[in-house]
Amino acid sequence: MLAAWKRGDIDGGYVWHPTLQSMVDDGGKILIHSGDLIDQGIVTADVIVVRREFAKAHPELVVDYLKSQIRAVETYRHSPDQAVAAVAKEFSLKQVETDQMMRELVWLSGEEQKDDQFIGNTEKTGQFANVLLDTAHFLHDQGLIDNVPDSDVFKRAVAPEYLDKALQQEGN
Repeated sequence: MLAAWKRGDIDGGYVWHPTLQSMVDDGGKILIHSGDLIDQGIVTADVIVVRREFAKAHPELVVDYLKSQIRAVETYRHSPDQAVAAVAKEFSLKQVETDQMMRELVWLSGEEQKDDQFIGNTEKTGQFANVLLDTAHFLHDQGLIDNVPDSDVFKRAVAPEYLDKALQQEGN
């Protein structure tokens, strides 16, 4: 997207750091943040995807991965400087820009992800399944996918049972 911006091919876009900062530095203006969209039911998220067959064959790996993500959020919440330093090192970024990027994100705990607004729980799938469905409709309208699966496909795809297991094992 940055190359298209610099060429003048686009006038705007929805993008994350560090590309966002590069576009701002090049005269761009931030119109809206992802956090502003949550109140409208529009969720942008880093999503973990695993094939159902893999998850069934290796549930412990899925749960362990989620536990590591839960611990990462807790580290950021309780020791932000430590988390920023680790991320900056991993991605070869300056700490000041990493800190800015991380402050602009919404860091949900595992328990918060179980809220109906997000993943939900094993009793009732949360609204994130609808976000996936809305995304499919958008992609279909753009001609990027041929059809939109039924909403039940998305409800079955969201698997809060792994998050529940991870939280139980973490003692939350």
